[in-house]
Amino acid sequence: METPRDSGGSLARLARRYGNPLDWGALDRCLFLLAGSSLAIVLMLAGLVVLAGSSLGPYLDPAAVRFAYWMAGATLLLWAILLAIGLRMRKRTQRARWITHVFTQTWALHFSTSLYLTGTYTTPLWLLLAAGMLTGLTILDRSSANWGTATGFIVMLGTSLAERAGWLPYAPLFKTAPYASDGRVEGSWVAATIILALVFLFTIWMLNDWMIVRWRARERKFRELSVTDPLTGLPNRRRFLGALESECQRARRLGRPLSLLMCDLDHFKRVNDTHGHPKGDEVLRQVARAIEEAIRTGVDTAGRLGGEEFGVILIETDVAEAGLAGERIAERVRSLRFDGSSLFSVTISIGAAGLPVEKLDPEGLLEAADSLLYRAKRQGRDRVVAGKFE
Repeated sequence: METPRDSGGSLARLARRYGNPLDWGALDRCLFLLAGSSLAIVLMLAGLVVLAGSSLGPYLDPAAVRFAYWMAGATLLLWAILLAIGLRMRKRTQRARWITHVFTQTWALHFSTSLYLTGTYTTPLWLLLAAGMLTGLTILDRSSANWGTATGFIVMLGTSLAERAGWLPYAPLFKTAPYASDGRVEGSWVAATIILALVFLFTIWMLNDWMIVRWRARERKFRELSVTDPLTGLPNRRRFLGALESECQRARRLGRPLSLLMCDLDHFKRVNDTHGHPKGDEVLRQVARAIEEAIRTGVDTAGRLGGEEFGVILIETDVAEAGLAGERIAERVRSLRFDGSSLFSVTISIGAAGLPVEKLDPEGLLEAADSLLYRAKRQGRDRVVAGKFE
């Protein structure tokens, strides 16, 4: 399934070029998140280094900063090992669900600890935790994502309760609150918080954009498949009858004629019995193309109603014109040649029906066209029988 060209920006272009993570295997999706999360930790480390060297440096606790460096380094090392193992297994087409579980657990523990170090109630980091969990639930398998989510929230709940009870200090990364001498919050702190929040929100937006675009494309495809005959590509019975209902209403409203063709291949069972079902499928596909070529593109509607039966809705067409359209279809079908166990051709019987404009309704048209189709069958097949019912 292809990502639509009108939906999206650089991420949509990347999805068209490399495929979308939602379509990858479980291991590939995990490796994708491992790489992305590693980059996020590197950026957080860089931000911490900049913070330590800024006017906020004196507010930071050196011991906590060193612990943050050690924790980030250990996490990066573990994830690098997981990436290497995962890439090796990927080449061997092996499955490694345990990598996903290890990744989600270390991710939850790392960012839960980051939240504790910087203040459990720091909004940007809560945004990151929530975004990470939601992304994991979307991309990873439910089991590992749920366990990672549970670990993250259990650790955060326990940390919050320990802080409230006074067993743990709040935001140990900061040895003092970042207030200036006049009592206001340091401007550098405000700027850093805003930038961090914007980065996280932009990241969330990009991920959601990428995934939602894909979901919408899939929904459109599923809707199309639900009303399209998979063999011929024509509207299926459901879509065809819906179109017939709409066109009957339109014809009554405008006072314009409407006709219906019911088409049925003659002795189609013999084709399947003699030449096989794959050849029968080819016959149906080519007959469908012949019908489409014989009617007005973008005006009339052809559909496969089931088996070897087709229908055609002829807009603003009286019965005489419908009969001529039926003859064009029959002639095109006769001209088709198929190479099966021997060279063969097929014929088609057609009933062309119309009703007075004021009496137009789907059931009436279908019943009339069916009766004319069976009249064509009784008269010897390979013919068009047209009639208007009063």
